[in-house]
Amino acid sequence: MAEWLLTDLHIHSTFSDGTIPIEEVVKIYGEAGFDVIAITDHLFDTQSPRSLELYEEEKSIRDSKAYFHKIEEVSRWAKEVYNLLVIPGLEICNLLEDYHILGIDLKEAVNPNQDAVGVIEEIHGQGGLAIASHPHLKLSYFMQGDNIAIQRHPLHLWNHRKKYSGKLDAWKIANREDLFGVISLEHLRFIANSDFHERHHLTSWKSLIFAEKEKESIKQAILQRNLSLF
Repeated sequence: MAEWLLTDLHIHSTFSDGTIPIEEVVKIYGEAGFDVIAITDHLFDTQSPRSLELYEEEKSIRDSKAYFHKIEEVSRWAKEVYNLLVIPGLEICNLLEDYHILGIDLKEAVNPNQDAVGVIEEIHGQGGLAIASHPHLKLSYFMQGDNIAIQRHPLHLWNHRKKYSGKLDAWKIANREDLFGVISLEHLRFIANSDFHERHHLTSWKSLIFAEKEKESIKQAILQRNLSLF
């Protein structure tokens, strides 16, 4: 039976640049009463100097098989202890092509050394959803005077949104403390997620999704816009 599910589909762990191991992430969300989460650690391209630096800094997944195995392992425990559905995913990032794309409900790694269309097709080939991750500039960067983050923010998907509007399954309308109202003005399918890296991000933007607590129903609800911001 469909119900309103408290959901966060953009979460990072110590497999990339998050500060909390996956087991602890699951405990935090389970104890907070969430229904559905997705672990979406960064997988960067290996084509740009900055991306290679991020690998050296251990801010990108190095062993994708170990990553997906760990998510599968904790998902069983999460269901038993918290009745929490844990979905495997990735945030595929290409700094040369200038995009970040969330892949939700993946079985294996996606090649980040290709254009955005290729990534979207690979995600869909696995039966997953492809979501534009924080597609517009964050007001929080300006408020903090973070010029480096402003310069590095990926804008390819937004700058070419007419091209991708029929290819991407949804666009992030809210990310942590940022709200991208322009997404609704463009009448794009949207979702809100936290972009969780640290414990206090638990109180960031989330989505309430009206669906059954299983992956296919949740994906269909996103496609059918059966959700609201929280």
